[in-house]
Order: sequence, then C-alpha cells, then structure tokens
Amino acid sequence: WCGLSLMAAAYQRMVDGSDAPDNDTSCAWPRLVKLMELFDARDTDALIKLHELTAGGGADTLAAMLGSSGTRGLLGDTADIAQRQLVFGANAFKEKEPKTYLELVWDALHDAVLIMLIVLALVQLPTELLFAHDPSTAWIEPVALLMSVAIIVNVSSITDYVKERQFIALARRVDASNKKVVVRGGEQREVADAEIVVGDVLAFNAHNLASLPCDGILLSGTDVKVDESSLTGEPEPMVKAGSDPWLISGTSVVS
Repeated sequence: WCGLSLMAAAYQRMVDGSDAPDNDTSCAWPRLVKLMELFDARDTDALIKLHELTAGGGADTLAAMLGSSGTRGLLGDTADIAQRQLVFGANAFKEKEPKTYLELVWDALHDAVLIMLIVLALVQLPTELLFAHDPSTAWIEPVALLMSVAIIVNVSSITDYVKERQFIALARRVDASNKKVVVRGGEQREVADAEIVVGDVLAFNAHNLASLPCDGILLSGTDVKVDESSLTGEPEPMVKAGSDPWLISGTSVVS
C-alpha cells in the first residue's frame, strides 16, 4: 500500500507539476480537472486520456492512484473521507434556500389579475369619494376589493411557504434513506448518496443500485447493462465493459 501511494504521488507531480508536501496525502490523487476530462468525452478519446493518466494501467491503476482498490476500497477513516470531500467536493447539490414569507408575498403580488384589481381599487377610491352621492359609504367597495386582494395574497403565500418546507423535509428524508453499498476497509457498508466520495468502490447490481448516484468507472462485472436513455435517448441498454467502462450519474443499472 505504501509503495502504491508513493508511486502515485510521484506520478501526480510529474503530470501536474505540483509539489505538495510529502505528508499531504491528497497530493497522490489525480486532480479533479483530470477526472472531469474523462467524463467530458466518454468515448475513445476518454480511453486514451485514461491510458495517459494511468500510464497504461487502466481502471485498477486509477483506483490505486486514488488510494483505493477494487477489493478493499478506501480505508474509510473519518479523516480520509473528510479530506476527499474537501479536495473533490461532496456528492450532493447545494441545497437551495427556501423563499421567505415576504418574498412569497412579493411573488404573489406579480399576478396580473391581482395587479388589475389593485389598480382598479386605487382608481375607484378617490373617484367615489369625489363624485359619489354618499361619500360616507363610497369607500366601502374599493377598500373591500383591496382587503380581498390582501387575503388572497396572504393565503397563497402561506400555502406556498408551508409547501416549500414540507417538500424540503421530504427530500431530506428520501436522501437519508437512499443508501448505497460501498467497500471501505475491505468491508461492505451502507452509506447515503451524499456520503459517497471520490475513490469509493460501489458494489452494485440491478437490485441494490437501480440508479447510479455518481459518475464512475467499471472495475469488474459480468453482463453489466445500463439504461442511458435519459441522457442519450438510446432505447437499448448500453453494455459496460473495457471499451465503454463509464458509469454516469442518474442512469439506471438494468442487469
């Protein structure tokens, strides 16, 4: 294991010209831009880039360069996982902040019908007060119209406010319960999608990993087929093997 780590660190300095401290384990990992280049192409050019990045070693060598292996996976200690999240980022989209109540009120006031009602009430109020036969009651209709608009806006805003937060809570529960099997320290563990890091080895089949939670590369498998129709429109499942080992986030494993 130490020999692999040293060779990877030397190769990294050769490729990127970096000279990270020897006690910084992240210097052994391929840079994020290098990994992204593989998935930008996902064709023959990507295989050439993989060959260049690993000096002809292929997917297993790439795993070793990332401090992992197909059989034992990552070490799985907390410090290593945290460092990988720091270097490569978390496997999750940044959660969008929900709108505040005042923002929802402002959005509701942009409704064309409500704008017309407000304008009508504001024009009607001084007109009725100036020209009505009984000014003491002339204000009732336009004020009632404005109050109706206020009620509609507040009810709509409260409904949207509650709905947004219920949706966020539901999404968090789904994310927390949606776990995948990874190999860490030679043992299989279940982790949430957001806890998967670069270098993790996922054990999957058509039953326990219907939807791929991240981009990856196939290390081993038999008759692996992936439905990529959501990305390419191709109706037939794509066979994954040495000539096409790329696994794309959001696609579905069918066999």
